[in-house]
Order: sequence, then structure tokens, then C-alpha cells
Amino acid sequence: EYNDKLEKLLIEKKSLMIASEVIEQASYDLQEDIIPKLNESMSHLLSKITKERHDNISTSQEMNLNTDFNNSVKSINEFSEGTVNQMYLALRLAASDIFSSEENLPVLIDEAFAYYDEERIKNTFDILYDISQTKQVIIFTCKEREVEIIKNYGNINVIQLN
Repeated sequence: EYNDKLEKLLIEKKSLMIASEVIEQASYDLQEDIIPKLNESMSHLLSKITKERHDNISTSQEMNLNTDFNNSVKSINEFSEGTVNQMYLALRLAASDIFSSEENLPVLIDEAFAYYDEERIKNTFDILYDISQTKQVIIFTCKEREVEIIKNYGNINVIQLN
């Protein structure tokens, strides 16, 4: 009876080891395929937002964001809150594009532009307008500045709640 139990446990152990190897390989394959695409898309978006001031952002294996700046690699924690918000927006937009390539999921943004200067918010809205040609983009804001900028684009619905 104990030999039967031992044999079952050994079979289960072998099964778990195989499953672990398969999961590890799938994770590696995913990182090899997705992370370069994510880095390229994020860099492109951030370059447009910042007028090429920041044009190379990347994720590490631990999914930390870093960027080349002044000839050295810097953690995003070394930048202003506005720049960090722009980096994360680039990450979210890039991830949305990559992971929803089969179906155009909407882009929802809620009060994301508080620390943006005038130039970068305009650049970001240009990007969002381009995205809106293929995906639904919904922006929630209580800031009049953002509503006024949005109204300058054609074919935009602004819904004001009181």
C-alpha cells in the first residue's frame, strides 16, 4: 500500500516538474516576444508626448521602467511626477495595443493629466485623437483646460455632467 502511494506521489512530482518547465518556457517565450514590442511602442509614444526629450523607455525583467536620459539609464523614480505619469500612460497605451490586438478595446482615462504642461498635454491629446480613429477613447476630467483642448479636435463628443 505504501509503495502504491509512493509511486503515485512520484508520478505527481514528475507531472508537476513537467508543468513547471512548460510554464517557465511559456513565460520566457512571452518575455522574448512581448517585452521588445512593448518597449518599442512605449518609446515611440513617450517620444511623441515629450517631443523626443525622452525617446527610449524600457521594462526590465522585473517590469521596472527605465529610460535613457543624458547618456545614462535612469529609473523613472528620478523624474518629475508629470514625466512619470507620461511614462506610465505610454506603458498603458502600449500594453493596451499589444494585448488587445484581436479586439479593439476602449481606452479609459480618468484624471491623468494633472501634472502635464501645455505642450505635453497637447501632444498626448494628438496621440489619443489618432488612437480614437480605431478605438473608442473615453476621458474623464473635471479640468476645463482639458475640455477646451479636446474641443479643438473634430468629431469629438463632450458630455458634461452636473
